[in-house]
Amino acid sequence: MTAGERIYVGYLPMPRGTRKPLLLIVGGLMWAILFASLAIALSQRDPGSAVWGTNLESFEGTLFESPYPVLVTDRGETLMIVRMGKFGGRGEGVGGLDGRRVRAHGRLLTRDGRRLIELADASELDSSVVEDLGPGAAPSERTALSGEILGGEIVDYKCFLGAMKPGDGKAHQACATLCITGGIPPVLVSKNDDGSNHYQLILGANGEPIHEQLTGFIGIPVEVRGNAERWGDLEVIRLTAPVVAVNP
Repeated sequence: MTAGERIYVGYLPMPRGTRKPLLLIVGGLMWAILFASLAIALSQRDPGSAVWGTNLESFEGTLFESPYPVLVTDRGETLMIVRMGKFGGRGEGVGGLDGRRVRAHGRLLTRDGRRLIELADASELDSSVVEDLGPGAAPSERTALSGEILGGEIVDYKCFLGAMKPGDGKAHQACATLCITGGIPPVLVSKNDDGSNHYQLILGANGEPIHEQLTGFIGIPVEVRGNAERWGDLEVIRLTAPVVAVNP
């Protein structure tokens, strides 16, 4: 070692000639990390205003099992029904109650004024998750709208309404595929002229569930062709041609 060379000794104070450059470098790196973090956060798209409620609530109305379980309230609101996890509403507690007035216990998922019930777990209640209250009301009137060709994205209704954020796009594709194949209703989300979301339950040509046929077209831009109908306050599209991926 020559007289002009320096050596670092950890237990001694930092030399004055080293302290200032080091503070400038460390401070600059910290500001750079902060600005980069803000830039990344601001560049992310808005996941939407979906809300997954935590309070257990009760809902009364007429239950219809097909094509997907729904509860139609006395006000005519159609609430789709799902279960905890990646499962649709079919199964124990719901089967055999088609057309019956029921009281269902669960939690609300909400977005754009749309609401969905996630049924409670039986261990949370002293009663049945879905209670039979007697004969129900007649099904909602079904009105044909038009034949349509629409572009949009197929999402699973549960996650899009609040179970996940974001509940759409390629980042959510694998989850949405599992949810839809598990029986959660597949919904086409397209855009209205004012930029708001337009929702249509996707069904087969005869009004039957076709969730297994949608695999590979979930979470990406697609084009669908079908006949639109209004069932009460619920809009559906019955496909007349296979779904087509747009710029896959």
